[in-house]
Amino acid sequence: EVADYARSVGVSVAGVSGKVVANLGEMNMYNFETGVKGLAKMAATSERLGISMDHVFQQAENLMNPEKAIDMSAALQRLGVTSSGLLDPLRAMDMAQNDPEALQKEMVNLGKEFTTFNEKTGKMEILPGAKRRMREVADAVGMTGKEFAAMALKSADFEMKLKQIKMPNFAGDDETKELI
Repeated sequence: EVADYARSVGVSVAGVSGKVVANLGEMNMYNFETGVKGLAKMAATSERLGISMDHVFQQAENLMNPEKAIDMSAALQRLGVTSSGLLDPLRAMDMAQNDPEALQKEMVNLGKEFTTFNEKTGKMEILPGAKRRMREVADAVGMTGKEFAAMALKSADFEMKLKQIKMPNFAGDDETKELI
């Protein structure tokens, strides 16, 4: 099932299966909405965007504490984050306990507002005026600025490529689009 999922989204089967095996013990600590497939999806995202699954699980562990969940949500609100499930401490605690894959997606989504496409270089870049704020957001979600920036750039680049490709009719689901 893990190998089939990794192949279906076009990421390294060895990388995803290795991460799933390494984090199989997390299945006992957290509830994954779709079981092993949820862990495989999380590993595939980690493989594609270079996000450490350990950081996500550490943040999930932190969010189990209501005080830390409130502190993180308040920090993100103070920093002007507008669209994230992490702004609600109860929702963040729920994701931490019941859906670490969704928690990872929310962390990835935070980085989208810090990137832009540079027409001259043809690459994604971090917005010049947002670098200090980005470091503070990264700190609030338990990542270093460098890790958060790399994740944001890879995520924005991947999303831009998906939007640029005109998908054929048979590519109806997200997994087929990601494979293409």
